[in-house]
This record gives sequence, C-alpha cells and structure tokens, in this order.
Amino acid sequence: MYCFDCGALLKEDHQDEHLWATMDYVTKAPHESYFNKIKEYAERHPENPYAQKIFGNALFHTGNLIEAEARYRAALDLDPTNIELLYDLCIVLYYQARLTEALRELQKLLKVAPEYSAAHYRIGLTYYHLGQFDEAIYHFKKCASLTPDYEMAHFHLGIVYAKTGKVEEAINEFNHQLDIDLKDSACRHHLEDLFVKKWKREEAKAEH
Repeated sequence: MYCFDCGALLKEDHQDEHLWATMDYVTKAPHESYFNKIKEYAERHPENPYAQKIFGNALFHTGNLIEAEARYRAALDLDPTNIELLYDLCIVLYYQARLTEALRELQKLLKVAPEYSAAHYRIGLTYYHLGQFDEAIYHFKKCASLTPDYEMAHFHLGIVYAKTGKVEEAINEFNHQLDIDLKDSACRHHLEDLFVKKWKREEAKAEH
C-alpha cells in the first residue's frame, strides 16, 4: 500500500496489525495450503464471526477485496458491534477506492469507538483523498493526540499542511516524525522540498 500523494510505502500503527496477522504463517508453510486451511475452517464454521474474519483477512491479502468484504459483512451480521470487524470493513472499502462508503463506515465506527486512533488516521486519509483538508487535519491531529508515536499521522499531517501552503506547520510535523524515526527517507525528502520552497519565498520577499 502506497501513499496516493507521494508514493511512499504506508506504515501502519500496531492497531492495524490484525489485518496482517494472518500472513505470519506464510513464512512457515506454502501459501496455498495456508489459504485452503483457513477457507476450510471458515466454511465449516459459518456461524463463527472470527472464522469469517480470518478468511476475510486471507482473501484481503491475496487481493480478493470483494470476497473479503463479503466475509467481513457476514461476520458483522453475526457480531455487529465488533470494533475490529467494523475497521476491517472500512479498510477493504478504502482499498477498493470506495471512499464515500469507507467514510460513512468510519464515521459509524468512531461513534462506537471515539478514541480508536487507527480509525482517526484512516478517516483522515479518506478525507484527504476526497479533498476535505480541514477534516483530514482534524483527524490526523486527533490520532496523534491519542497515540503520540503514530508515525504516519504526523507524516500525513505534514503532507496536508504542505499541500495547503502551511509550510511552517508542515516542517514541524515532519520534524516530529523524524524524532520518532530518524531514518524516514520520505519524510526527509518532503522536508528538503519544503526548505527549498521556504528559502525561495524568503528570497523573493527580500528582492521587493
């Protein structure tokens, strides 16, 4: 998964790891046998929301987003208030570029779990891609306040500030991100670009 704006690989907070947990077995066994094992388990236990969830995760990771969505919805029919399932559904809608639907589901999720920082980050991204920058800023800031070391909240807050011409604010966020991860090359690239823009702007002012 890559940032639509800068092409950088998106890094997720630990709260997103449940989407990736099913991939751990892949390093220990052939992917096909693993996938079939999960599929068989889910089909044997149609009444078990967790079984549908892990099969949905496996489908997600093989790129079958529509089928993954169907499994998440089936699981939610069985367990409609499960926070992780609600979040999984939001994620699979987001990666299908069904942003309006993802936004609606994320709004529902935040009513149930208003301090779920990963959901604030994801809704911030969704608002960003919809061009609603004030809302994106609000949710990125909320995410960062709930989880101060949530790296990508600071990174994308810097992206939005830069895009809206708030150079100093963008620089502050990218610097904050580098305090967390000094090796973040994408962040360094954006900072360098901002410093060049800032220097050119100050030079232009000095000439007048």
